[in-house]
Amino acid sequence: MDLPDWQAKHRVDDQELADAVGVTRTYINKIRRGDVNPSLKTALDIYAYTDRQVELEQLVPRAFRPGFKLPPRRPTGPQPATDSVQTPAALRASRSRVSA
Repeated sequence: MDLPDWQAKHRVDDQELADAVGVTRTYINKIRRGDVNPSLKTALDIYAYTDRQVELEQLVPRAFRPGFKLPPRRPTGPQPATDSVQTPAALRASRSRVSA
């Protein structure tokens, strides 16, 4: 079970959970959304508070959860020229060959 489902089933809001494990309400909200990587102590405190009903994998950011696939990285920096597009240096070289 994931954390939001557990909270809804047991009617526990972020503030109550935060008070029980010793963190802030906004931090619990970020954990629930998968935006932060809680310390092992915080993750285990939440796990214990929920009577081990929330899986530990649900308490780490989505990118670190088993089975999560990161989207492909966008290339950075200069890209290699393709056949249909010539670089400025290649264009200058071809022009100098034509005019000679």
